[in-house]
Amino acid sequence: MNMPTSKKLKILVVDDETINLEIINEILSFESEHEVITTTSGAHCLELMKETHPDLVLLDIMMDGIDGLEVCRQIKSNPEFSDVYIILVSAKALPNETQEGYDVGANRYLTKPFAEKELLDLIDEQFG
Repeated sequence: MNMPTSKKLKILVVDDETINLEIINEILSFESEHEVITTTSGAHCLELMKETHPDLVLLDIMMDGIDGLEVCRQIKSNPEFSDVYIILVSAKALPNETQEGYDVGANRYLTKPFAEKELLDLIDEQFG
């Protein structure tokens, strides 16, 4: 197993599928003492940004309402949150789809389904 990062992170996880939230929450809480906040909507994510000021956002792309690409764009265009690290987590895996994620400001892109170690390695790479 990975060593937990040295800093306790505040992680906001956004996915409209509650099973995905449960899986990611389980991975993160098992491996570390990070504070994990979850929501199922992009609009609520934007509200939570103001309330929680997370270090990291794990953001699904395909959601009803405001999709993850637009959420990412809005977060990165806000000077208050432009330094928040965003990992897009999506089943969209074509090169043009992942590029679109980077174009709106994502720091990293993780394709579903992913291995637990992949997610933890991405977090450790930035915050470890």
